[in-house]
Amino acid sequence: MPLNCPHQSAQEEEKYLYRIFKTNQTHEGEFECYVKTFPEKEKYKTHCAAYAISLFETREVALAYSRKGLGNHLAKVLVKKDHGKLHLSNKKTGHYNLWLYDTFDCSQLQVEIETILHAQ
Repeated sequence: MPLNCPHQSAQEEEKYLYRIFKTNQTHEGEFECYVKTFPEKEKYKTHCAAYAISLFETREVALAYSRKGLGNHLAKVLVKKDHGKLHLSNKKTGHYNLWLYDTFDCSQLQVEIETILHAQ
């Protein structure tokens, strides 16, 4: 991870946030950061946010992002303090970065998943 990552303003918090899933299952693949998803992309290796996963403050914003082809499932996730460090990266959109701790175990999550259908 790059120096000074995560940001000093990142905090351990407990709150419900939304994440776009590709499947309707809770598994490690749904919580991969860009650095792991795209190991061949050198630019991500020095970009702090590429080591975090994205979550959204509201269902509406997450739905808008899902229309960009990120996935067809919306997960409401209870993020807990022992999951990692959370940072509100965009106040306007309610986008959060979450840098997961190595001890993070997605099988222990409190999560509700719904399938979302997009108009063709």
